[in-house]
Amino acid sequence: VIYYSLAYSLGSLVTFSIINAVTRQKENDSIDAFNGLAKENPTMAVVMTIALLSLAGIPPTAGFFAKYYIFTSAFTAGNIGLVLLAVVASLIGVYYYFKIIIAMFFKESATDAN
Repeated sequence: VIYYSLAYSLGSLVTFSIINAVTRQKENDSIDAFNGLAKENPTMAVVMTIALLSLAGIPPTAGFFAKYYIFTSAFTAGNIGLVLLAVVASLIGVYYYFKIIIAMFFKESATDAN
């Protein structure tokens, strides 16, 4: 639980710090604010991607190992329904995390279009 808390606290802190910086800079709080971030600020886009991948639980990030340990513990304790619910919730989260990653790397920013 401590490892999970540390991994997700760090991932969340990094993610929300970057979200705050981007939305303040672009004065836009929609996902479109992240369009083209990889071209405008590659370092920020890479750090944000690593944090999002960790929150999504993609290997080999800390978030993956955190989820693995929690899910394994819950499964061995007999909470199979809870594990299945957590896996479904994780998959839903992956969809939203990847929307931001796609916006950063594969969509053109409003400043590029002009």
